[in-house]
Amino acid sequence: ALQQYLAGDKTLSDRARVQGFKSLDLAPSSSGLPEFRDRYGKPVQAMLAIVAVLLVLGCANLASLFLARTATRQRDLSVCLALGASRTRLARQVLSETLFISTAGGALGVLAAAWAVDALVGFLPEFGASTDLQVRPDRNVLLFSLAATMLTGLAIGLAPALLARRVDIRNMLSAGGRTVAPGGA
Repeated sequence: ALQQYLAGDKTLSDRARVQGFKSLDLAPSSSGLPEFRDRYGKPVQAMLAIVAVLLVLGCANLASLFLARTATRQRDLSVCLALGASRTRLARQVLSETLFISTAGGALGVLAAAWAVDALVGFLPEFGASTDLQVRPDRNVLLFSLAATMLTGLAIGLAPALLARRVDIRNMLSAGGRTVAPGGA
């Protein structure tokens, strides 16, 4: 009776409507409504694929930036090695810097997503009745974001960390730099 009423069946009397709605069967909606899943399933999957490609491109760009930064810091890293820092310590420093930057980016991404969701819900059309959508990221979304941020930071930071371990002290310190002539200048 509820399906008929929702479909707009005008032949139901008031008594039939009241008697027909004495019990209501509830079904889990974790997999979504079939009409929405059928209508929006493919476009959402295409959008997720596009987002995944953009994430990979962004990671590749960040990895190249971090590699370039580490390559330009070779002289600084060789000075640290000459002063007694271990190669493992330098690798940990480069990796921790990368993880810090990726964590800051992940936090900004979660804040931007929260703002964007509120903005996008504001664009939904109203169909007569007011729709009160409370769209907030749940614990699973935040845990996934944290895991993706940490894995991305590790993936991006491993190459510069390995590059920092392979610093050649002698070549870096002898290449360029200031020299002092004997007898003063």
